Amino acid sequence: DLATYSSSPDDQCLEFSIPTKFIPTNISITLTRKEETSWGILLSKEESLCAVMRVKDKSQICEKGQCLKVGDLIMSIRNEFNETNCISSSNMYNQQTSSQSNWFREAIDLFKRSKILHLEVQRVHSHVPSCAM
Repeated sequence: DLATYSSSPDDQCLEFSIPTKFIPTNISITLTRKEETSWGILLSKEESLCAVMRVKDKSQICEKGQCLKVGDLIMSIRNEFNETNCISSSNMYNQQTSSQSNWFREAIDLFKRSKILHLEVQRVHSHVPSCAM
């Protein structure tokens, strides 16, 4: 599928076509929080995916310019104690063992008991080229 964009006579852009498919990007993100604060993040279990639904105050938890965004899919989580939850492999091919069937609860619990989280997320966005001026 292609979407066609054309310029008005006043624009300096030419007509172009781009795929309307979404382009996934894998990103490593480190989050930190103080002992007495919450993460301010709302996660949702969407079938076999863990989706970010809300990030309350990015400036309080983000490091190195990377932060979670609404719509990000969390693929794996590792905390400061090296405890991990690899969501993407837990749900691969819908083959769930008894421990894997509770992957979302385990992910939430890992967030709750941690002060530092290293996340691998998949960010899905559409790519629309910008016009050169």
